[in-house]
Parts: sequence; C-alpha cells; structure tokens
Amino acid sequence: MYLVVNKPIVLPSPRNVITKLLELIQEKNFYISVLNSVKSIGFGFTIAYILGVFFAVLNLLIPITKDIFLPIFNILRVTPIASFIILALVFMKVEKLPILVSVFMVLPLVWRNVTEGFKAVNYNLIEMSEFFKVSKVSQLRNIYLPHSLPFLLAAVHTGFGYAWKSVITAEVMASATMTIGSHIADGKIYINTDEIFAWTIVVIIMSILTEKIILLLTSIYSKKSYKVKGDSN
Repeated sequence: MYLVVNKPIVLPSPRNVITKLLELIQEKNFYISVLNSVKSIGFGFTIAYILGVFFAVLNLLIPITKDIFLPIFNILRVTPIASFIILALVFMKVEKLPILVSVFMVLPLVWRNVTEGFKAVNYNLIEMSEFFKVSKVSQLRNIYLPHSLPFLLAAVHTGFGYAWKSVITAEVMASATMTIGSHIADGKIYINTDEIFAWTIVVIIMSILTEKIILLLTSIYSKKSYKVKGDSN
C-alpha cells in the first residue's frame, strides 16, 4: 500500500513508523502520556460501571425509575462523542474532560447490560422467593446479582473498549496535555504522519493488552464464583 501511494506525508513507510515508535519509547514523556491516558480510562470506566450498576439496581427495586432514566440513557447512547466533547468544553477544564466523556459514553452500555442480566434471571426463582416473602434486597443479593454475573462481566469487557475510544477521542479534540491523544493531535497539526501512526500503534497495543488483562481477570473471577456456587450447592 505504501509503495502504491508513494507519498510519505499521507502514508509513511512501516520502517519510518517503527523507527518513530522506537524513538518514542526511549523518552520519559512517552510513559507519562500513556499513564495519564490509562488513568483517565480507568477512572472514567470505574465511575461509569459503579453508576451503571447502581441505576440498574435502582430500576429493579423501584421500577418506576426506569421510565425516568431510559430516555436519558438513550440520548447519551446516540449522542456523537464529538458533539458531547464540544459542549462539555464550554463548561469544564480540559484535564477532566476525558474522564467525563468516558463516564457518559460507557454508562448507558453498562446500565443496559446489567438490566438485561436482571431480565434473564430465571423467573421461577423470583416467583418462589416472592412466595416465601423474600425481600427485594435479599433477592438482589442472592438471586439477581449471582445469576446475572455473565452480563456483569460482559459489561466490563465491552465497556473498557468504549472507554478507550472515548478517552482518546476526547484527548485529541481537547488537546489535553501529556496524553496519547494530545500527541496524535500534535502530529496532525505539524503534519507528522510518522508520529500519528506510531501513537496509533501504541493505542492499539495498549487497548489489546488491557482487554487481555480484563478477560483474564474476569475469567478467574467467573471460575472462582462458579466454584464457590458449586461448593455451596
């Protein structure tokens, strides 16, 4: 493809990109930038996940609240990231923007996953618990959450992917200093295509790496939970 285009400013050679990447990883600012982006992704995802589970539980305990939150989450889900970033920049500092964008982009996804998990719980178990007058809170703790575990874990996996995309996009558009996105934005401004591709490779590698770690941790947690559940039976 590079040979066909034959315009390094448009599509740099793989050798130049790799050379640039090797130069970047020797700089201290490279690790600071990666760490800053990872921190924003971690904070944003954690807040979104906690809120998503909280609202799903609230909807379960107080069904009428779902009619209130459903339109809000649907609006957040279909709102373009770019539009949200531009609006948010008017009201807040650039440094906090990636976290906020991550929260609002991931929150509807987590909420929907957890809600679907609650719906998938065996109705016979719910009916039996209601027959024996088991409280909603007890149903939540002993029936809903354990049986919707696959949906909770899927929300972690999918949500992290959304967090990466939204945070990097916010960093690029807001030019948040000392972040992966800010370096991609600088590469665009100074027409440094090698740097743009090099940082893009970093994003891909980091997102795959974090995805593998999340999959490993969720797999271990799932097996441990299944083992505990099996032992209790």
